[in-house]
Amino acid sequence: MKIALSNQKRLMGIFLLTIVLPSLALSFFGFRAIQNEKYRRDRQILMEHQSTMALVKTQFVGRLRAIESLLQNTAQYPSFQDQDFPVIKETLTSIVNETIPTEQFFIVFQNSKTFFPLLEPFPGDFTNSVSDLTDSQQTQLNQARKAEYESRDNRTAISLYRDLYNQTEATNTKAQMLNHIARNQKKLGWNGSAIQSFMQIIEKFPGSISSSGRSLELNAEMQIVDCNRKLGKKEALTQALEIYEKLSNGSWSMNEDQYHLYTEMTYATITQILKEHSSEDSTTDWQNRLSKIQEKHQKQSRLWQIRSSIENNIVPDLHRMQSNPMQRQSDPIYLSRKIGDEEFLISAVSIPNRTEEERSALLGMKWDNEGLVNGLLKPGIHDIQLNEETKIRIIDYSGEVLLGDQRSATDNLTVSSEFDDSFPPWKIEIYRPGTRVSGMALIFRSYYFWTILMMLTILTFGVILIIKTMAREREVIRLKSDFVSSVSHELKTPLTSIKALTERLLEGKVKSPAKMKQYFSVIAQDTDKLTRLVKNSLDFSRIEEGKKEYQFEETDVVSWLDATINHFREERPHNQIQIEAHLNRDIPSIMMDRHEMTQCMNNLLDNAIKFSRESKKVEVILEKSGAFVLIRVRDYGIGVQSDELDRIFEKFYQGTNVRRHSVKGTGLGLTLVKHAVEAHRGHIEVESQAGQGTTFSVSLPLSKQEE
Repeated sequence: MKIALSNQKRLMGIFLLTIVLPSLALSFFGFRAIQNEKYRRDRQILMEHQSTMALVKTQFVGRLRAIESLLQNTAQYPSFQDQDFPVIKETLTSIVNETIPTEQFFIVFQNSKTFFPLLEPFPGDFTNSVSDLTDSQQTQLNQARKAEYESRDNRTAISLYRDLYNQTEATNTKAQMLNHIARNQKKLGWNGSAIQSFMQIIEKFPGSISSSGRSLELNAEMQIVDCNRKLGKKEALTQALEIYEKLSNGSWSMNEDQYHLYTEMTYATITQILKEHSSEDSTTDWQNRLSKIQEKHQKQSRLWQIRSSIENNIVPDLHRMQSNPMQRQSDPIYLSRKIGDEEFLISAVSIPNRTEEERSALLGMKWDNEGLVNGLLKPGIHDIQLNEETKIRIIDYSGEVLLGDQRSATDNLTVSSEFDDSFPPWKIEIYRPGTRVSGMALIFRSYYFWTILMMLTILTFGVILIIKTMAREREVIRLKSDFVSSVSHELKTPLTSIKALTERLLEGKVKSPAKMKQYFSVIAQDTDKLTRLVKNSLDFSRIEEGKKEYQFEETDVVSWLDATINHFREERPHNQIQIEAHLNRDIPSIMMDRHEMTQCMNNLLDNAIKFSRESKKVEVILEKSGAFVLIRVRDYGIGVQSDELDRIFEKFYQGTNVRRHSVKGTGLGLTLVKHAVEAHRGHIEVESQAGQGTTFSVSLPLSKQEE
């Protein structure tokens, strides 16, 4: 046994040196290769993302510089230096039409005054209504005003205003006279005539203003609404909605106070008319149109709020930055300020001054943040060919995502950077979407990792299998050793007995015929025991080699079993064996190998007697169970441990109780029984409790067996 174990250890050592250790070394270098590949891949991705980041900045800065260049070129126009406001407005309007993402243009003059050309009237654009009248005409105008406001003589006032209208050639004065005439006609209740007069102002004198700087065209349209309302005409509501929409679109130049005044007046008129026509079916359509106009109104009101914020918060900073000695006049000024809940992004360029002593005026622009993202950033990013694993996100200073998917804890951020000059003050993030994974998790995704893992798994399985096989072989070696020991004991005992009895007989020491017969009987029993032992060994050998054969014949199972039990009793008269047979005599004949089944019964009965205690009681029960003949052999001996029941039919196996009670045996009996029963297409079962005995149940089919 020691030699066999030594050989196994030597084979195990060779296996470790030639297979396990090289495989582990290969796995180690494989993992290092995977890590190097991961590092190389991450480095490549980083470089690609850095290149993408530089390209995004280049694209954006190029588009931004193009707009700033356009703004600088525009500021060079003589109209800005000469403060030609109508031309300035026309020029800036054309720039806006080129879809530049701006919300407001503004001009900061040397006297710190700020003008918003696209929003408010030109500075000083208030015409004196009597500047072109002669003294006599001015006297007549005073008489007309006195007749209207003091004497309440509207007819006379109309006549005087009409004379002045015919006498003057100035278009704005004519418009003012028509406005006076229409006003007095309205006071007289001549609403139809008043409407005609107001229509003349709109058609003939668009852009005319009153002495206070208010639009006569706007006033005329509002007065027409009031006249039509008094006349009960439905078009009053439509006209009021049109006025409200024009105001919301900034169609008339006016200051902020005028804007809020006229929009509130118009909205109040619309609301009142809607109440008057609430029962009509078209009210819903009017309400829907009013809601859409209100959205425009809110946008226009926002422009006035922006104007106030720029004038109060941005302009002082622009002056301070312009005065900085480090700021060159040719360079744009960038400014970003958080005002309330809104971020103001400002670009400003210098307007050439007339003399070197004068400080340059500034042409400024407030960027439309949303337009900046969608108009400049988004198209530039769209032009960049990104792979599926690369995503770009733009985030403002507060962490709000302006472009791209919302922030996610699962994003694998690679590169993060700000725009040049921190304008706009946003952050660019380039990331790979999906689950954030560690370095080891990335290794787990590698094809090489799974190849190595599979190899190690197979190797581990092989090691475990070898270890278990070696353990099993050691167990088999132990069992064979025990078998040899048991066989030696089983052979030695009867041989010793036979030798001793034979010597006494040969020496003539036994004279009594009865004694001699007893000696011959013992010698015969020991010889049978040796014969069974040798037969069991030979049968086991044939079974192992697959050469075991059975001779089936029709057998009366009742007679056979009765004879087998009686013969077993006769062979062991001195063992005080108590075998109780309970045989059902109605069992039909079956096909079986009588000799082999007799050997099986002898083995079962021998085990029952061997593993019994003082009481050698054994019960043999024969009965019919369905399509089987059932033979039970029950003893009341030492029993079998419950965890060993599945192993007692293994070759050479001997249970714990057997070893504990020093019961000798070869460990082949039950193995041979099971093989023989299964060869008869039957099956054997065992029930046992430690210390309470064991029951073996052999089931043989009733149908005829085929050889």
